[in-house]
Amino acid sequence: MIWKTISEARKELPSLLDSAARVTVTRHGKPAAVILDYADYRQLMTAWELAKDPQRLQRLVASHRRFESEAAAHSAPAVARATTIHEGTVGPRAPR
Repeated sequence: MIWKTISEARKELPSLLDSAARVTVTRHGKPAAVILDYADYRQLMTAWELAKDPQRLQRLVASHRRFESEAAAHSAPAVARATTIHEGTVGPRAPR
């Protein structure tokens, strides 16, 4: 993370915004504000909202686990089929 005084941040604001770097802005040597990319801000706010609602977080985790287990169950047959086809163990194509 980059650290800048308020004066430096004010002068360099356009380039700081273009860099998408996280910047701590200091006042009298102490952290006063943070500049961060909007996508990072949205992720932070989403995590904060989930942290405020433990039941919602538990539901999300359970849903994610179900999704991963279902995806694993469905991808194994597809991988086996793709491997079989790739290795040429499936019969030759019929002539056109």
